[in-house]
Amino acid sequence: MDKDHIYEVKTLDHLEALELFDKHAFLGSKEIVIRRDLVDSALHYANGLPLALEVLGSFLCGRREQEWESALNKLAKSPNKTINDVLKLSYDGLEDYAKEIFLDIACFFKGQSTEYIVEVLDSCNFDTTIGVQVLVEKSLITKERETIQMHDLIQLMGMDIVKQECHDDPGKRSRLWLCEDVCDVLSGDMGTNAIKAIVLVLPKTEAIYIGPNAFTNMRRLRLLIMINVHNSFQGPICLPNGLRCFQWPECPWFSNFPLAQRS
Repeated sequence: MDKDHIYEVKTLDHLEALELFDKHAFLGSKEIVIRRDLVDSALHYANGLPLALEVLGSFLCGRREQEWESALNKLAKSPNKTINDVLKLSYDGLEDYAKEIFLDIACFFKGQSTEYIVEVLDSCNFDTTIGVQVLVEKSLITKERETIQMHDLIQLMGMDIVKQECHDDPGKRSRLWLCEDVCDVLSGDMGTNAIKAIVLVLPKTEAIYIGPNAFTNMRRLRLLIMINVHNSFQGPICLPNGLRCFQWPECPWFSNFPLAQRS
């Protein structure tokens, strides 16, 4: 295929997805009976993506219910490597700035308004408008009703790229978005120069301890958004000078911060 021409593979509707999955998972054999809820879980994971349906169906073919349950539980935690490697080809071909934009959207901003995403990432000195268009052309994201969306498996691929930066230590990854990781890193002053962005949006206000020097070692931190996060430490917090986008309504105390673009 000509590398300059990108073909977007359309996702299948439920009946088409079920037919393709059954073809690979059961190969016309009814000797093994699998519970419908497990089949539905597999279809939900693939989310209509033909590649995922074929790979997952072939992997599960001939396995018993207990093995299906185990495999689907594992997929809920980490993506299938074969599927991930194929999806990652489009990402690998991006310029560095577009990779940064893609990873931010995958980890933080899927489903949010295009206007908001462009505003936030432009404040981080990205050329976001052209970057978003490149990602659309590469079929890594879509624009729907003034929001930016992406397929669940593409989002998982992006998140996995970040997790693989350092599997055992979230303080050495470029992005943090999971509550457990953010709490561990900030409460233990475990941040490093690797961290570029932290976005934690909680459904309701929760208190965590974030000391005055929690961000001291995060010299490359450019983006910090904390919603419904109350700091049990009441004193001032030092934030890095390189920070470009800041939003933390529940924490009015900070120092050494020249630019608060989103307060």
